[in-house]
Formats: sequence, structure tokens, C-alpha cells
Amino acid sequence: MWGQILPVGLVALFALFNQDGCEISSGNREGRASFAITDAPADDVDQVRITVSRIVLGYDDRSVSLPINPPVVIENLLDFQGTTTKQLLPLEEIRAGSYDWIRLYISERNNGASVRERATGQEFPLQLDDTAATGTQVRYLELNQAFSIPRDKDSNFTLELDLRKALIKRSSEYYLLRPTLRLAREEDSGTITGTIAEPLVSAAGCTSDNAADEGRSLGNAVYLYPGTGMNMGDVYTRLSGTPIGTRNPYAIAPVRKAIDDTDYRYEFGYIPAGTYTLGFTCQSMADEPLRQDNLRFDTRHEVTVKAGETLELPLF
Repeated sequence: MWGQILPVGLVALFALFNQDGCEISSGNREGRASFAITDAPADDVDQVRITVSRIVLGYDDRSVSLPINPPVVIENLLDFQGTTTKQLLPLEEIRAGSYDWIRLYISERNNGASVRERATGQEFPLQLDDTAATGTQVRYLELNQAFSIPRDKDSNFTLELDLRKALIKRSSEYYLLRPTLRLAREEDSGTITGTIAEPLVSAAGCTSDNAADEGRSLGNAVYLYPGTGMNMGDVYTRLSGTPIGTRNPYAIAPVRKAIDDTDYRYEFGYIPAGTYTLGFTCQSMADEPLRQDNLRFDTRHEVTVKAGETLELPLF
């Protein structure tokens, strides 16, 4: 890559790039950033294993590569939901400025990615591409979302991998993991938590199974939409993972009951500050991403999320 010609006043500010255009150092133009991961689970699997080897941040025609060495092996991504996260990369100096996209590299090698079905206990390979030969590839999930890393400040980012949207069983041989990520900066985000009244999870017409998973229940969920007065809908996407229409939820939180508790609870973590509409459904088991489903939403709330705050909603 040709070297840059810098103005005299900026001689002290320099950047070195490798042959791939990835920035190696950026002098005193750096901020500090960390990255963690959480998920929104699907009901029909009880274990999702992934191995994360690298994060790449893109801006203009360049990129910053952040190797994870050794790779982070997450034995079960379902253990990390709401505000519970798994750290991928601790705080380190990274080029400050604006970015256009982020890639999460996941290894399929040596059973690095797999899924176990809840009903049968059978394990399947997890692939990021229909054409990938399982066990031989390192591929990435890409999120095209603008974000920035401020200079001389810490930025703690969380990636949510929404498994309810992402996981598709493509055949009797493997599952496909689609790019359904969202990225939030902890410093700009808040938390929403609340409880669901028991009659709502056992009403007529529910497809939920409240005795499943040792009594913690499955198939009840709260769907979150940006804005107020929203026309709430189900997850409906193309095979690529891109949403169809304007009624797809921004995020989904399962409604679960702890074994030693009588309340059905939900939690959204790392929600950017703003206004949102929440709706509860006891029919989330019927929500198939590749088709449009007419889910019933029994209640709704309109809320305002503030950065750094936890919003505790009254009983639905």
C-alpha cells in the first residue's frame, strides 16, 4: 500500500498498515475498546457451541483486525443472555474514529461450532454458509452498522447474536447460522426488566410449554420494537437473514421462571437509549423466521430507555 503524505502539523500522527490494509498502529489517535457477546435464545435447542477467533472492524476501504489468541471457545452460548455476557476481547488500544461494519470470525474446524437439539439430544454441525464444507472453514458473520470509538475513552461493546432469528435447520445434517447481529456500546445503553402475570402464559391459544425445561417454561417471550405506536409483528426474514417488511422485532427476550421462583421474568440488556414498544406473546414457539406468522400479542408497553439505567416495568 502506498504511504500517506501527511501535513507538517500531523507528522507525529502516523499509521502502519499490513498488506491487507489492516491498521496495526495509529500513534496517539487511539481509543480503548472491549468486545463481549450475548444471545437471544431459540426454544428448540439447548446447546450452541461456537469458537470465536477474530474481530475485524471496517472503515472506508480499510480495516482493523483484532485477533483473539487463543480463540474463545463458548461451550454453550445459551448461558449468556440479557445482561450476562462472555468477554471476547478485553480493553485494548484501537484506532479511534468511525466504523462502517464489524465481522465476527467463527471457526467450524474440529467441531468448533455445533448445535444440540432439545427434544432429541442429537448434535449437529453449525455452519455459516450453505456451501461450506463442515469442519474445514473459518468464516464470519458481518454486521453493517455505523459506530465509533472515541479518542482517549473506554468503549465497552456487546454483540448480541439473536439465535431465534439466526438458527435455521437446513437439512438432516446441519444447522445454518445467519448474520443476525446487533451491536451496542454499554456506555450508551440501558436495561429493561420485568415480570409477566401467570394467567398470560397459560391463556387459551398459547403454544408455550410451561412445564418444559424443569419448569422454567419455553415459548413465552417479550418482543421489542424501536419507536412508539408500533404495529408489532413476528420474525420474518429472507434466507440470508435480512428482514422482510417493517414489523420485525429489534430484540427478543425469553420469559423464564427460575426453579425456586414463582414469577415469570424477562430481561433486555444493552438496549441503546431511546423509545421502544414491548409486546408479550405466549406463541413464540410458532415463530418461524422463513415465514410470516400471525402471532398474538396480549399486552404492550411503550417505554423510554436511558443510558446507564435499568428500567423495571410493572407486571404485564
